[in-house]
Amino acid sequence: MSNNSQFKTKEFAKLQKKWYSKLAEEGFSDIERQDKVGKASERLKTDVLENVMHDYTVEQFNIKKEYYVLAGQFLYDHKFKTQTEKKIWKMHSEGIGIRDIAKILKEEGKVAYKRLVHETIKELVEEMKEYARKE
Repeated sequence: MSNNSQFKTKEFAKLQKKWYSKLAEEGFSDIERQDKVGKASERLKTDVLENVMHDYTVEQFNIKKEYYVLAGQFLYDHKFKTQTEKKIWKMHSEGIGIRDIAKILKEEGKVAYKRLVHETIKELVEEMKEYARKE
C-alpha cells in the first residue's frame, strides 16, 4: 500500500469525520482549508476576506453582501409580529444558520425547531422582497 492510499479508504474517511466532529464540538477551528485546492502551503486560512473570496465568485459575494445589507435594514424598519420572530430575523441577518438559531432559541427556553425557524425566515424573506420593491 502506498503512502497516500491509506488516506483514501472508507475507514479513514469515517475516522476523520468522527474526529473532526469531536473537534468542532469543542470549538476547534482548523486553519487549513478542507477543499484541498492549491499546494499544501497555500491551504492555510489567512484572512477572512480571502477565505470568503475563495468560496465565492465576486458576483456571488456581491449578491450575498447586498442581501445581508437589505436584511439588516429590514430588521430595523419592519414591524415584527413577535419578539421571537424578530430575534430569528436578527440572527438570520447576522448570517447565523437555521440549526444554530433553533439551538439558541431552545437554550433560551423557547419552542424552536429547524422547520419553524426555516418557515419564519422564508415568510419574512417574502415580506422583505415587498419592502425592497417599495424602497
